[in-house]
Amino acid sequence: NGQYDEALPQFLLYLNNYDGKDHEAESQKVQQEIAGVDFAIQNLDKKNKDVDLIHLDEHINTPANEFAPIPFSDDILYFSATHDGKTSVFHSEQVAGIWTSPEMPTGIEMPLQLQFGNGSFSPGAARFYFTGCKNVESKDEKTLNCQIYMMKRQELGWSKPLRLRDYINLQGAITTHPFVMQKGKKEILFFSSDRKGGYGGMDIWYSIRDIAADDIDFDAPKNLGSMINTPGDEVTPYFDGDEETLYFSSNGRATMGGLDIFKSKGAAGSWATPENLGVPYNSGADDLYYIKNQSKTGGYFVSNRNFGMEKISSRDEDIFGFTFVKPQDLIVKGIIQDKIAKSAINDATVSLYEIKAKDDQRLLTSMNASQGNYQFTLLPDKRYHLEVEKDGYQIGFFEFNMKDSAKNVTHAFYLEKYVQLASIKTAIPKESDPAFTPAKKSNESLTKTTVLKAKADAKALKRTDELTISTNKIKDKEKLPTLLDSKKLATPQMTVFKVQLLAYKKLDLSYQKRLQRIEDLGDFDVEDIDSTGLKRMLIGDFDDFEEAVIAMKKIRATSFKDAFIVKYVNGTRVK
Repeated sequence: NGQYDEALPQFLLYLNNYDGKDHEAESQKVQQEIAGVDFAIQNLDKKNKDVDLIHLDEHINTPANEFAPIPFSDDILYFSATHDGKTSVFHSEQVAGIWTSPEMPTGIEMPLQLQFGNGSFSPGAARFYFTGCKNVESKDEKTLNCQIYMMKRQELGWSKPLRLRDYINLQGAITTHPFVMQKGKKEILFFSSDRKGGYGGMDIWYSIRDIAADDIDFDAPKNLGSMINTPGDEVTPYFDGDEETLYFSSNGRATMGGLDIFKSKGAAGSWATPENLGVPYNSGADDLYYIKNQSKTGGYFVSNRNFGMEKISSRDEDIFGFTFVKPQDLIVKGIIQDKIAKSAINDATVSLYEIKAKDDQRLLTSMNASQGNYQFTLLPDKRYHLEVEKDGYQIGFFEFNMKDSAKNVTHAFYLEKYVQLASIKTAIPKESDPAFTPAKKSNESLTKTTVLKAKADAKALKRTDELTISTNKIKDKEKLPTLLDSKKLATPQMTVFKVQLLAYKKLDLSYQKRLQRIEDLGDFDVEDIDSTGLKRMLIGDFDDFEEAVIAMKKIRATSFKDAFIVKYVNGTRVK
């Protein structure tokens, strides 16, 4: 019943006080149960969020036992049920999300003394394999003798049941839970049996036949081996051919209670260590008969667990359905409008960046918002930066964080028009000019400054290679065509103003467009900040403060919203 904290001391009490002759064997069982308790406690809060679980409605589930679901299609379900002491196969159809009242399949002539269930259709539904059980009385005991039968589909129904060979249905053993699949030109039958030659309890076996043969004659059964089978019970096998994975139930390993559903990837003779499916498939009760539907969008399993007010008793088995929930894409979307006119701004360029760290962002994608709308798909647990550009308008910025968020983001951009400023770029002689002479270092020079001239033409600035600016030069995978590595030195008592753009460790492509927009304002300077490798980029020089303010406003509106003014006296930064 899932009371794991209360169960643990009881197991320990039994382990420490039981002194029967089979103490060693009992001790191993108890240790396994304790391991199951530990597994359950650790995994109760780790419910698989990608699975929705439902208890099938009252048309399917009753106070009796319903089990062995067989999804014939996504909307047609065959299953077994025991009503009034008789087990039979029924089928129901789902219409508008509601299951119809179950009916017995037509065209089946089943001997009256035979109870049948636990079925499996062959690929193409040409054959139906199932378990047929007869009551056997010996002395004062009544038991069920269960064996595997097969029926062939005919034009007007099904053939009479045909019992499989004696080496499948071994005398004195229970043979049940058939599942058939096709691999190439072979048909493989998996089943459970407690026959001799196994590892104890019910084991899973398999047998193969040529699918083209008229005679239903399988090879001698083989045990799946110790990786799958244990001294306990392994039952209800289902093999997913697409995944190459075997699903089955077992109580011979650490479980959350009774039978748990496990899976193991591989094939006969080579299986991976079985993995417990955990919550919500498994519980403190018995969980078995796992199978996927035809479209592999979900499936069914059987459990006698309590389930809210829908199932308040663990005395009977019911069928549960599960659906794989596809994670919904997270998006950011919004509109782009003129702030004054309140009209849509068409054909703006919207760029999405991932913020990796402070002053470090990576361009992910860009789009043309032709109708004044934008939308991007996002990944969870990341920080993002949006930029909107349109000629004649100030650039729009928006930063947001998707960490621990499962909600979509909506943001509207209302852009303001800006007035084009006159160029204030300082004329600098070209290297080809006879008057040009490289400046020499002096005590008045900026000791930690390297001056970079944005002399590369528009084509170079639009390159898609990564741009890295160091204290000596600009580098990329193919060197920019022209570099300027010197600047007119500051004169004594010279006061100038610069606009600081950003601080960084490494520049990437996301900054190229921003720098290109403001290249007409002056020359770019790069300064070392400290020994950590941090640098700052500035633009200047401006002879008076008012000129610097005009430049800063344009820079904030078009490229770097946090730009600010810095004063230099004789090459020394003073504020």
